[in-house]
Amino acid sequence: MIEDKILLVRFKYGSKDALACIYERHKKYLLRLSAALLHDTNNAEDVVHDVFVRFAQSQDEIKLNGS
Repeated sequence: MIEDKILLVRFKYGSKDALACIYERHKKYLLRLSAALLHDTNNAEDVVHDVFVRFAQSQDEIKLNGS
């Protein structure tokens, strides 16, 4: 989606609001997926949290390709 790409660019260049939007847009899906894989809601929440913490820390590593 174009909106996700815009949010990713904004996040890459320092927008904390963009990170919050990315989290809000994807957390439900990621929670459902991880809960289905782990069969444990608490562990699923921990995994999703850890993923977003790592994502937030990778701001400088993100490569933007394409037009």
